[in-house]
Amino acid sequence: MIGLKDAIDRDIHAVFLNDAEFAETHVIDDALVSCVIEKDVVQGASGSFEGVFLNTMTINVSMDALGRVPVEGELMNIDGAFYLVRNVSIEMGMFVIVCEANEQ
Repeated sequence: MIGLKDAIDRDIHAVFLNDAEFAETHVIDDALVSCVIEKDVVQGASGSFEGVFLNTMTINVSMDALGRVPVEGELMNIDGAFYLVRNVSIEMGMFVIVCEANEQ
């Protein structure tokens, strides 16, 4: 019988980060990775000008896929667009990276 942590780790790669199930392939800082990205666009975010939208992106990616730990405040190139890293946490063996960018 396998332990809970081993079962979760197996499911992360076999199901959640599987391109045939939930994940999609994206280019993050020149690395091709399988990840799950959630996008949210908000109009008139606090402190913004009229007509400017805040594009928030939450990336769930394997810790070993990026080859490094993202740093809050850095710019990440995600599929050719630059996003500011607002928060990085580790949940269930994955990085959860919250990024944002202003758009018109």
